[in-house]
Order: sequence, then C-alpha cells, then structure tokens
Amino acid sequence: MRKLLWTTLSLCLILMNGIAQESSDKKTTFSFGGFAKLDFMSTIFYNGEPTLDSPIRDIHLPSVIPVGGNKTFDTHFHVKESRFNFDLNTELNGKKVHTYIELDFLLSKQGDQRVSNSYSPRIRHFYFTYGKWIFGQTWSNFMNVIIPDDLDFAGAAEGIVFNRQPQVRYSTNNGLWLISWSKTQCWRKR
Repeated sequence: MRKLLWTTLSLCLILMNGIAQESSDKKTTFSFGGFAKLDFMSTIFYNGEPTLDSPIRDIHLPSVIPVGGNKTFDTHFHVKESRFNFDLNTELNGKKVHTYIELDFLLSKQGDQRVSNSYSPRIRHFYFTYGKWIFGQTWSNFMNVIIPDDLDFAGAAEGIVFNRQPQVRYSTNNGLWLISWSKTQCWRKR
C-alpha cells in the first residue's frame, strides 16, 4: 500500500505542478473543505469493560463488544471524526482530471490526556482520475455509498459492505459498468 500511496502522491504532485502552471486559463479549480465534529458517548457495558484502545470507544463495532466481566459505565469524548479534504479539478489533453485527498483521525491510538490528546491522521480517500480511470484509494466497487444517516460514523454496520481500498478502476457507459483491480495485501511463502 505504501508504494501505491507514494506512487499516487507522486503522480498527483506531478499533475498539480503541471496544472499550476496552466491555472491562468480558468479551467482549474481548487477547493479545501471538511468539518469538525465532537462526539460524546456514554455507554453501559453489561459484560465487561473495553480496553483503552478498543475501537468500540470510537464507533459501534459489534465484533468488539466486551464479553465476560462486570457491568461498567464508560463516558468518552473525541473529535476523531473531524475531517478535511483538498480537491483539484482541471482539464489535461481534453480530458477531465480530478485529484482528491481526504483525511480524518478515527481509530487513532496515538496520544492521551496526559500528553496532548493527539490523534494520527488517517487517509480516507486519496486518488486521481483521468478520463474514465481512477488511481488510488477510494470506495470499492462493492461499497454502496448511499448509507442512511446515522449518529454513529460506521452507520448501519450490520449487513452493509463498508470498504475503501487502493485500486485501479475503469468505468464505462457513464459509470454503469465498473471494472477494478485491487491488491491490498499479498502473502507469500518464502
């Protein structure tokens, strides 16, 4: 993933450098966006206490609900769902080029109240498109991006595919057919 990320970053920077020189033609647009969100969670665990770095302290994940132990009460605050993004659109050789990066801080195990409550940034999306091609990390072909609004970031976690991954994707017929290749992890025997 690091190689794909650095390759994508390098390509984006090369494109941005070439585009920055052409930005006087009014075909290039830049935007910066995002939001800040404060979460307050108060939970009663009837069968144990989650560890301090458990993801259930950030979002509802049924697989990490503690089992075995005493009834505990947990109150937790964080701003980890806050996110920011940078968006670039232009034309290159008559084709639309779109570069997008979005970061948040969710599921970060860095920092605590004794130091600075720091959170590590996490890449949600980082890709560029050229014509009908997408290169980088974004929603998989199997992700239904129309998720019902929910207070919990994971949304309706049960029964919904929730997957962003590095990929190369080609779309045809105005996005009716999507063909992608992704290899997020490779195991090999030595």
